Formats: sequence, structure tokens, C-alpha cells
Amino acid sequence: APGGRLDRALEGRELQHLERYALPEFLARQRWFAGKGGAIRIRGVTPFGSIPGQPNQLALLEAEGGDDQRYFMPLSVLWGEDNLRFGAPKLSYTLAKVRYGPTLGALIDASYDERFVRDLVDAMRRGGEAPAQGGALRFHATDALRSIDLSGEIRGVGAEQSNVSLIIGDAAMLKIYRRLRRGDQPEIEVARFLTEVAGFQNTPAFYGSAEYVPAEGEPMAFAAAFAFVRNQGDAWGVILEALDRNLDEFALLPHEENGAPPSTFAYPLD
Repeated sequence: APGGRLDRALEGRELQHLERYALPEFLARQRWFAGKGGAIRIRGVTPFGSIPGQPNQLALLEAEGGDDQRYFMPLSVLWGEDNLRFGAPKLSYTLAKVRYGPTLGALIDASYDERFVRDLVDAMRRGGEAPAQGGALRFHATDALRSIDLSGEIRGVGAEQSNVSLIIGDAAMLKIYRRLRRGDQPEIEVARFLTEVAGFQNTPAFYGSAEYVPAEGEPMAFAAAFAFVRNQGDAWGVILEALDRNLDEFALLPHEENGAPPSTFAYPLD
């Protein structure tokens, strides 16, 4: 990042290094990246704006494979050599080393930068638009998002596969979309309808959204916020627990003298 400016990391030789070396190596380790079957080739990285707050850059990453290989990549920098050492908290989310004079830093995936997450939610709460390259950034929030306390701890949801989900203070869940698709994002539109039109109470309420609106073409949503609802785990965990209960019940059943299980056994569904 010559001159300490993050946008310079997405220009000239620095951008070429990211596209040829840093990004392919980084993407190969990400569960949300779909193209890990062979050599990863980046068609282009296009910065399109930044969120007001701590320095950051929003970029659209295109890998070989057409429109289905369009990804959202927010970037930020953690200055200090300690961020590059073994055991650094964000080392697994680091793309490359950057330098500003004698100071070293880590260029990281900002989806895992708490400063960026708070700035993104703040932008949603303010609403409106911000200038962006070739268009604008558009933010929307419900009254509920503006009124709740979001000063609590930010923690990730480890089970997510294709996006990045973060819980903020046990009050809201922020979802950062990795795959960018033009037009309406079905999850956002359905949640918005159920919350704002139908008044449906049995699903997490829609709280807000963020999207890139190009001057030509359809918008692309890159984040959304929802109410955080506690649950007893995901479907995979529920299935495993049910199987454990069934096995325990099977072990308690009377067996034949030779140790064989009973000839009939009804597996309970609950």
C-alpha cells in the first residue's frame, strides 16, 4: 500500500501480485469459493467503493467461469508486524503483506475485521447512498435496526458455507454475501416481504441491506441484516442428536441369546 493508501494496493504491480499469487492461494483455502477443483485463475479485481469509516476497499473479484464466478471481496489493513506473525488472530484471513515506509501490515479479508463490520452496520443504519466507482452504494435499514443496541461483541457463525455470517451483540445477524448476483437477492426480498408486508412473526425479521448500484445494470446486494434468534443448533446437529438417542434406545432393548438384535425394531421419529 504505497503512501499508506489502501486503494493503491489495487493498482499496477500490487494488483498484478494479488491477482496472480495472493488471491489464488487465499481462495483455495476458503469454503465459500466454488472453483477449487483445479488451478485458480483470476480474471480481474475491480474496486468499486468503500464504506465510510476505517480505511477499506470493496472489490468485485471475477474468477474464470463466467458470471457465476463473481465474488465480493472487502479489504482492510491491520498495521503492525505482529499481525503477520504465527498465531496472529487474523492470519488465516490475510491475503498479503503491505508496507508503508518502515511499517508493515496485513492486508486482510475485511469480512472478518470487526471495525469494518461495525462501519457497515452503521452505514445501513444511516441509510441513503454513498458514491462508488461507476455507480453508488445504497443502504437501507428498518426502524428496528436503528433502535437496537449493537455495541456488543461480534462473533462468527462457524457453520456458514457460502457466505459469512456474524452475530452482533446477540441482537442482530449480519450476512455478507460472497457470490454477487445481479438483480433481486431472493433471501432479502422474501425476508423483507414477510417482515414489512405480511407481518409474519415466525422467521427472523429483516433489518437492513447494502448493495452496489451500477450506473448501468441491475443492483448487486453484498450484505443484509436480520434479527438474531437463538436456536438449538442447525439441522445437521439435530439429526446427529436424534440418531444418538435411537442408538441408546436400541442398546437398551432385549437381545436374543446369541447377542443378535430383536427381529423387529421400530425407530421412533421423535
